Amino acid sequence: MVPVHCTLIPINNIATALNAKNNLFFLILIYVAFGMSQAIFLYTGFMDGISRNLDEAAIIDGCNNWQLLWKILFPVCKPIIATEAIFVFIYGYSELVFSMILMTDTKYFTVSRAMLNFSSAHTQGDRKSVCICSNVRNSDAYHLHRVP
Repeated sequence: MVPVHCTLIPINNIATALNAKNNLFFLILIYVAFGMSQAIFLYTGFMDGISRNLDEAAIIDGCNNWQLLWKILFPVCKPIIATEAIFVFIYGYSELVFSMILMTDTKYFTVSRAMLNFSSAHTQGDRKSVCICSNVRNSDAYHLHRVP
């Protein structure tokens, strides 16, 4: 788990060498690479808490490895899958550093980068547009939280 800011210059150099600037696949690859360490840490901790007796009982009852994974372990792991999905969504929704370095074309901006671009373009004069734009992002998070 390396701090993100320690990797900015090497990732920029790699993106330049591979001609991967303004490439959404490369940005997604970076997001996945930095999210994997947290995901492995959380999944390992969760899986260590599951009793080995559950696996043994399923094998005694006749489950093969595939059935053990999908019928026993997957339903037990739904809370950690949901937790990690929420963490990944929040990270991708609020991440700004990599999108500022890797994305220069406005059609590839992430939400945070587009908000920054919008607010910097409208800071002179009318403040209503900046307030509306910031409330749109907050209301998105509020409505996602309230979804039944």
